[in-house]
Amino acid sequence: MLILVATAELAAVRHNAPVAGDWFGSSICVLDDIDGDNVPEWVASDPRGPGVVEAHSGATGKHMWSLTATRPNAYWGTHLAAVSDMNGDGIRDVVLVTDELDVPADVIVVSARDGKILLTLGRQASAGLRNACVTGGGDIDRDGAEDFLLSGMVTGDDKQVGAVSAWSTKSMKRLWQSRVGENSWRALQVASGVDFNSDGIGDIAVLGMSSRFQDQYIVLLSGADGSELCRWSASTSRTYLACVAVMTRSSSEPTVVAVLMGSHSESNNEAVLLGLQRGTSVPAWRRAIPGVSGDVELSLCAYSDSNGDGVCDLFIGNRMSGFSAGTVTAIDGAAHRELWEAKGADGSDLGACIVGGCDLDKDGHQDLLVGGFVPYNRENPGSVVALSGKSGARLYSVGRRN
Repeated sequence: MLILVATAELAAVRHNAPVAGDWFGSSICVLDDIDGDNVPEWVASDPRGPGVVEAHSGATGKHMWSLTATRPNAYWGTHLAAVSDMNGDGIRDVVLVTDELDVPADVIVVSARDGKILLTLGRQASAGLRNACVTGGGDIDRDGAEDFLLSGMVTGDDKQVGAVSAWSTKSMKRLWQSRVGENSWRALQVASGVDFNSDGIGDIAVLGMSSRFQDQYIVLLSGADGSELCRWSASTSRTYLACVAVMTRSSSEPTVVAVLMGSHSESNNEAVLLGLQRGTSVPAWRRAIPGVSGDVELSLCAYSDSNGDGVCDLFIGNRMSGFSAGTVTAIDGAAHRELWEAKGADGSDLGACIVGGCDLDKDGHQDLLVGGFVPYNRENPGSVVALSGKSGARLYSVGRRN
């Protein structure tokens, strides 16, 4: 049963003066072209406190609308995803999740055109997920509409179990749910969109971690029904998996790409790229990434061909937790060498979130939108930085409005 919640008291659309938003850019997703300039727009969030979600012009960064939750500590917009057009206006809409402390997530669908709430899934309908993430899943049920994935943890029988569920945007019903690890803290990250088992539906890579951060794994799930296709484990006290993405190359098998980091207690904590392919228990390839290390958090995306060789390239955001400037590094998807590096201002934490799939400067290359924020530091407010996918040059930087 679909549970709808009244939304008039939960949020309001506002168009006011700029303010310092210290978590702005923690989640970003790319929209369709809304203003008619043939450049896609984007939305980003500052989930701190009630939570704010904003839409901006892809070409200029100009503010378009804001959606602000009025319920305190709702943490709206911890994760965002674009899905199919839900209200018939010809524009793909936005799904956001909340992360209110110790309660299951709310899942809210918002019009990308004007920021109005279209519907809210009640917490019972969202299957009791906590620490939830939302990701676009492609057309999972083959009904012509782009669906979405929810991931996080569910609690039962005194266990916290990582789980992923697929949802239809047409019916707003759950298509399937898969548990990815007993006694798991949660499914940390989900990447989708590449078909590994040749059934015509994009499959799903899930990065999970146990409650004590001792057992890490990547599970590859069938997009069609959530069944497990294969699993890779990384259980060691000296390393940890930081992030995951999926990519396909014109001359090789579809690949799950993960970043393996050395423990913070180790003197050498440089990142290593792992290429994981179905049917193999060990990485198909691994490459050290000179100059990339992580203090708190890395992000990874595999969207565009930066150097024009026909192979999807990799982009790694290296958030430095406010101690120094964060970076974004472009890695050649074929040779795994560094193509360019973009560096933020000191304290910017550039690289906290990174997405691609948008040609913002109309040069024929897919560009990047990168979040940079320092939690609890209002002297360095959060921002979204647009970078050229070809060169890493900064196109513009935008702070939060409210």
